[in-house]
Amino acid sequence: MKTALSLILIFSLGTLLSAQQNVTNSSGEQVQITQFIDKANYSFVRKDASGEVLESGSFKGGKPDGIWMNYNPNGTISGKGSYLNGKKEGDWAFYTMQGTPAYTVTFKEGKRINAVQLDERGNTLAETKTKE
Repeated sequence: MKTALSLILIFSLGTLLSAQQNVTNSSGEQVQITQFIDKANYSFVRKDASGEVLESGSFKGGKPDGIWMNYNPNGTISGKGSYLNGKKEGDWAFYTMQGTPAYTVTFKEGKRINAVQLDERGNTLAETKTKE
């Protein structure tokens, strides 16, 4: 969510963006706007100061919406999942630095309903269901 606040701050300063533009935040990270419709609807890729991709996602109506991906410093995927109207929705998968499965978490309307710890082959080690 730190990223979301950084992006909102960038846009609230009145920065005019074209269809694709790079913006540097106060941490030296590059935020590349890959599809810009307006200040509330856009896709982005966030990179560290050396240009390595850290995160990608999109906003609809000013809220996270669609597929989001997070990356480890070595370039492997650390997590992926979807937002729907600003809330985590469906299955989110998380991986080790080596890119092997670590756990999955299932969300419904932003609330965690299930979590599964996995071994390096993706087999279930433990499962926790949230009481409704």
